[in-house]
Amino acid sequence: MKRSIKLLWIIAVASLLCACAGVGSTGAQRVDEEFSALRSTVVKEVSDPQRQVLALAAVDDLQGAIRNFSERMNVFSVEIERLNRDPDTPRSSFETAFRDFNTERNALRRAVVKAHLELLAQVGPASWTKVAEQEQKALVAAASIRVKK
Repeated sequence: MKRSIKLLWIIAVASLLCACAGVGSTGAQRVDEEFSALRSTVVKEVSDPQRQVLALAAVDDLQGAIRNFSERMNVFSVEIERLNRDPDTPRSSFETAFRDFNTERNALRRAVVKAHLELLAQVGPASWTKVAEQEQKALVAAASIRVKK
């Protein structure tokens, strides 16, 4: 159980780190490769066909949520740059931009956690260690993606 909580925190941190991180094609390719490896691990480790389908769907949801977050972070970055260019931009415009971004970020973070928990539920304890190791690699790769400039 402690390992699941630790991994849950890693997922939350990884989803937040995506915001801090320059997107190059190599970074995006690495993320795709790690998620592909995660899918392969799920196929190897989950023998029940129904659970396998649900676990693979959870991986897709996880990758989609992280991709959505990266895209939203890019939009937010451009918006903040635009606001910063005008010295007369009122503080309220910045506050609104940050409030809206935080609302979306929280929703996307919940989506990441939900997908992780679904993956855990479908994989089960016997296979979780191998799947968790690959999930962690995928999340670390996602955390290394940088904001497009």
